[in-house]
Amino acid sequence: MLSRISTRMGAMILFTAIVLPLQLAAQSHYSVVELSELGGTSGSANGINDRGWITGADNLPGDLTSLASLWVNGSTIPLGTLGGQTALWRGRSRATME
Repeated sequence: MLSRISTRMGAMILFTAIVLPLQLAAQSHYSVVELSELGGTSGSANGINDRGWITGADNLPGDLTSLASLWVNGSTIPLGTLGGQTALWRGRSRATME
């Protein structure tokens, strides 16, 4: 009975010793940043790349037009539409431009 308890306790200690460092290594460091807007009441981000460039859409004042947008270092770059009233840009997950 005592050896069964010792075996289980040893297995739990070994499991904890292996899993705990793996969980600590998997933690990420990130920060939340408020994105600037183009004057409308709504906007959304839907992608981010390795450089931290964020893609999505943002409304103009009056909320009748939604532009594809790119946020770089906290600044909004309106990318426009393709002639309609709405546009959305889904960026690549890897930055390839130098």
